[in-house]
Amino acid sequence: MPEPKAPGGVREAGTGDAAGPGPAGRFLRRLLRKPGLAAHLEAELARLGPGHAVTDPGGQVVVGDRGELAAECHEVSAGGRLVARVHGPRSGELAGLLRVLAAQDDEAGALARESLDRYKEVTMLYSLSEKIIGATDPGEVAQVLCEEVARFLRCDSTTVLLLNPETNRLETVAGRGDPFHDRATRDIEDDIIASVLRSGVGEIVNDVSADSRSLAARNVLQSIVCSPLRSHDRVFGVLVAGMRARREFSAGELQAVNSMAAHAAAAIEAARLDRALKSTSAKPVDLIYAVDDRPPGGIALLLAFQHVLIAVMSLAYPVLVTLEAGGSRATAASVVSMSLVAMAFATVLQSLRSRWVGSGFLAPYVTSAIYLGPSLLAARLGGLGLVFGMTIFAGLATLVLSQLVRRFRKLFPPEVSGVVVLMVGLSIVPVALPQVFGAGDGGPVGRPASIAVGALTLGTIVLLSVLPFRRIRLYATAAGMGLGYLAGAAAGMLDETAVQRVGEVPLFGVHALPAEALRFDLALAMAFVAAVLASVVKDAGLVTSCQKTNDARWKRLDVRSTSGGIVASGLGNLAAGTLGGAGVGISGGSVGLAAATGATARTIGLVVAGMFLALAFMPKVTTLLSMMPAPVMGAGLLFVACHLVSSGAELITSRMLDARRNYVVGLPLLAGVGMMVMPGIAADAPAWAVTVMGSPLAISTILALGLNLVLNAGVSSRARLELSVDAATRDRISRFFERQGASWGARGDVIHRAAPAVTEWCEEVAIVSGATRLRVELQFDEFRLSVVVRDARADADLVGVQPLETSASLERVLRTIERRYECKARILDSRSVGLEFEH
Repeated sequence: MPEPKAPGGVREAGTGDAAGPGPAGRFLRRLLRKPGLAAHLEAELARLGPGHAVTDPGGQVVVGDRGELAAECHEVSAGGRLVARVHGPRSGELAGLLRVLAAQDDEAGALARESLDRYKEVTMLYSLSEKIIGATDPGEVAQVLCEEVARFLRCDSTTVLLLNPETNRLETVAGRGDPFHDRATRDIEDDIIASVLRSGVGEIVNDVSADSRSLAARNVLQSIVCSPLRSHDRVFGVLVAGMRARREFSAGELQAVNSMAAHAAAAIEAARLDRALKSTSAKPVDLIYAVDDRPPGGIALLLAFQHVLIAVMSLAYPVLVTLEAGGSRATAASVVSMSLVAMAFATVLQSLRSRWVGSGFLAPYVTSAIYLGPSLLAARLGGLGLVFGMTIFAGLATLVLSQLVRRFRKLFPPEVSGVVVLMVGLSIVPVALPQVFGAGDGGPVGRPASIAVGALTLGTIVLLSVLPFRRIRLYATAAGMGLGYLAGAAAGMLDETAVQRVGEVPLFGVHALPAEALRFDLALAMAFVAAVLASVVKDAGLVTSCQKTNDARWKRLDVRSTSGGIVASGLGNLAAGTLGGAGVGISGGSVGLAAATGATARTIGLVVAGMFLALAFMPKVTTLLSMMPAPVMGAGLLFVACHLVSSGAELITSRMLDARRNYVVGLPLLAGVGMMVMPGIAADAPAWAVTVMGSPLAISTILALGLNLVLNAGVSSRARLELSVDAATRDRISRFFERQGASWGARGDVIHRAAPAVTEWCEEVAIVSGATRLRVELQFDEFRLSVVVRDARADADLVGVQPLETSASLERVLRTIERRYECKARILDSRSVGLEFEH
C-alpha cells in the first residue's frame, strides 16, 4: 500500500511512523507542516540534486530521496535536542536552513509557553485578589494565600508566619496541609526562614537535608519554597510551601509564588493598618484624656478634686446612721473616716484591670444612698455593730452576684443598664433642686440670693463646658463651684458656727476604729439582699456607661469588665464593714462628671483614692469642704444629673425595642418617677420592704431586672421566613428583620445592614438561577447575627440548575455584598449561602 504524501511530495508521518512518537518527532512534523515550507524544501532538494534526504531522529525518511541514504549527513538540533538529520553530498546547506527554521520555531514555542504561563499567573493573581479584597482580618488573608499557593503548587504543606514586633518571634497565623511546626510561635533562628526574613529574597531548597542551614521546624518536608511578605522594604513575614517527597521546584514557580505573596502582603498590611486605625479611633472625639491616658500631675490633681467635691456630699449618710444608732459626734467622725478609707480602697480596686477585680475605668466610690435605708433600720435594731455586720454580709452577697453577671449576660441588656443610669440621674434631682432654691441651708425656699448663686454656678459650669476650648472643659466644674463658693460666702451663706469650728479642728487627726462587736440578724437579710441587688444592677449600669463613654465603637456589655467592677464593690463593702464604715457604691455623679469633662483616665481614680485617704486623716479639710453653700452643691449635682440622664437614654436607644422591651423600659421609669412624686406611698409596707421601696432608684432597678427576666423568657433566638420572590420581596424581608431585631433587642445598624444584604442576594439568585421560593433563616446572639438563605425549591426543580459554588457571577455578587454591608459571606452548599454580621 503506498504511503500517503503531504503536498509537494513531503511524506505525512502516520501513527506507525518513527516521526510520530516522542517530542522530537512531533517537533519535526509540526515544522514541516508550516505553510509553504514543503514546497520550498522540494525546490531546494531538486536544486541540490539526487541523493539528498531529511530523516527524523529514528532514521525514517521524511522528505527527499528514498533510496539508499548517503553516508555524509548533518544533524539539526533545536532546544538542545536532535530533531532531524540531512543526508547527501551537499547536506550542510540544507541543514543550515533547517537549523534556522528550527531555532525560529523553538523561539516562537518558548514565547507561547511564556505567554501561557503569564496568563495562568495573571488568572491566579486575579482569583487571589478577588478573594482577599473583602477580607478585613490578617489571618483570613493569610489563609486564602495558603489555599491558593497549595492549589497552584499542588504541595503538601503551606504556612504563613508573621513577625510579632513586640516579641520578635514568628507566629503561625495560617496554614494548610501538613503542619509546618508544632508550636504557634517560634524564635528567629539561624535557619532558612530567618535567611529569607533577613534578605527579603525568596528561595527554593529542593533538598532540605542537604542544605547547611536547618529548617528549625518539626515536620517531614523535603523540598520547600520560601517567599517573603514585605511592605515598603520591610519584611514582616514568610510564606513556606513544601513537599514530603523530593521535588524540583522551578524558578518560574518561585516567581509566581513571590507574586502571590506580594499581593497578599499588601492586603495583610492593609488589614493590620485598618485594625490599628479602628483601635485608635475607638477613643471618642469628645474625650480629652481617655481611660489609658496619663494626665500631667497638676491637671490630674485638679480633676480628682472635682470628684472629691461630689463625694463629700455623701458623707452625711454615715453621720445619719451613727446618730440613729445613738453614737456621739466623735463616733460619727470615726465612721466617716473609715468610710473614706473604704472608698479609697474600692476606688483603687475599680481602677485595676486584672482578670478578676476591677473594671479598669474611672469610677470613684461614695457612701451609697441605696444602703442608707437598710443601715438605718439595722442601727435602730442593733446599733453600729449590726450595721457593720450587715455591711459585711452585703459585701459577700455582692461577690456572689458578681459571678452571676459573668454567666448570665442576658440579665443586664443595654436597656436595663440604661434605665438604671437614667434613674441615677433623675434621683439626683430631688436632692439637688431644693438646694439650689435654698432649702439645703436652713433658709426659706426660693430666696433670690440662693437662686442667684445656684444659677451662677450652673451657668458657669455649662458655659465653660461648651466653649470650643477643650482644655477649659476639664476645669469647668471646679471653676463653676469655686466661683459659686465665693459668691455664696459674699452673700452670707456660710454658717458662722461652722467657720469657727474649722479653726478648732486640727489639720491632722487619727480616729480610733469604732469599738463595736460585729453582729448579724437574719431578719434584716431580705432588706440587705434587696439593697445589694439594686446596688449591683446600678453598678453594672454605671460600668456599662463607662464602657460606652470610652469606646466610640461600643456594641455590647463587656462581661469581664462589669463583673470585675462588681467584685470591687463587694470587696469595698467588706472593707467598710470590717473597718467600721458605711456601705459604699460607685458614684453616679462621678461617672457623669468624667463624661462631662472629657477626662476618664483611670489614673485619675488613683489620685481620687489618695485624696480620700488624706481626707480620712485631715478633719480640717473635710470640715471646710462640708461648708460649701447648698446652692453650689445643688448646681453641681444638676450638671452631673444632666449627663447621666443623656447617657442612660443613649444606652436605651442603642438597641431596637419591641412591645416587651418598651415595658421593660417604661414601667420601671414610671415607678421610679412616681416614687419621687409620692414619697410616702410605701409608708405602710413591711419594715424590710420600706428600705427598698423608699428608694426610687432601688425600686426601678429591681423592677427593670424582674420585667426583663419575665417578659423576655421564651423568646427564641432563631427565626425563619418562607419567601416567594416577587415585587414585594424587599418589603417582606425588611419587615421580617425589623420585627425580629426588635424582639431580640438587636442593634439597629446591624439590622439595617442585614436586611438589604439579604434582599440583594435574593434578587440576584432569582435572576441567575431562576429561584422562585427561598427560605431565610436567622440565628442571633449578643455577638453575631447569622443568616442562611436557601433555595427552597424541590430537588426535582433543581435539575439542570447551576450550583451556587460554580457560578462566577454569584461569587462576585457575594464578594460585593461582603464589602458593601460589612459582613462575612460564604457559599455553604449547592443551594444555600451564609451571611454573618458582627453584633
